[in-house]
Amino acid sequence: DWMKIPPAHEAPEYLSSVQNLLRHKRVPPKGRIVNGQLGSLGQFPHQVLKFMQAPNGNWFFCGGSIISIHWVMTAAHCLENRVNVEVYAGLIDRGATAEYFSGLLPSAAFRIHPDYNPAFLDNDLALIEIISPIQLSANVGTVHLPLRTDISVPLVGKPATASGFGATMAGGPGSQFLRYWE
Repeated sequence: DWMKIPPAHEAPEYLSSVQNLLRHKRVPPKGRIVNGQLGSLGQFPHQVLKFMQAPNGNWFFCGGSIISIHWVMTAAHCLENRVNVEVYAGLIDRGATAEYFSGLLPSAAFRIHPDYNPAFLDNDLALIEIISPIQLSANVGTVHLPLRTDISVPLVGKPATASGFGATMAGGPGSQFLRYWE
């Protein structure tokens, strides 16, 4: 039952990273986004839901974004010490059937940022290579990233939207439904 799988931030590896931040008196990122508004099908077509398997067989879930028909971007801490991942897209309910399913992808498909530092969560970025192209539709699409020509446009202080299946209350379990925050 996928609804019983905990979010990646509840994995022992992630918790030990946060404890390490505190031990070294390095301040972890302040605040977490919680709750938000319910998303609708097709509102965030780039949003994926990933289920990742640890070496001990336990599964965790995490989000990500489709950046092309062959690549999904996610957080490195979601893939650290994981042996397999399944990627789902085109859904807003964790318990529903997805429009797209990657099949089981081995860790060879993961590309974790070379400067990722799990102790401090620096460069917490990773890519997942999708071998069979993702079929795009009204509910499954790529995220809108800034163009290279926009690199000189400052984005600090500009409005942004975050979406995902994260907690609906501080320290709570992940949401069954896709939510977003502006």
